[in-house]
Amino acid sequence: MTAVIKDKLSKVDGVTPEIMQKFDKINNFSVEQLGKVFGKEGAEKFESAIKIMTDPWFGKSGLAGKTVVDMIKGVPASIGNVTGGDDD
Repeated sequence: MTAVIKDKLSKVDGVTPEIMQKFDKINNFSVEQLGKVFGKEGAEKFESAIKIMTDPWFGKSGLAGKTVVDMIKGVPASIGNVTGGDDD
């Protein structure tokens, strides 16, 4: 599933290798961990956008991809500082 999402994200305008690296770091985060990165509402928005990207019947995947990219741009380079763990 991650490969499908990464493929879709890579086609969104403005995606950089840095954004893809950040996505790799957070793609397996729990909702609680995402909440530490994006806040509760942001975590729900991020999770919804991922669902849209992976379920063609759920909504418009192009807009969701842009939402995910815009949110990832705001993720600190050192994710461990937000979640209390290390960056790996």
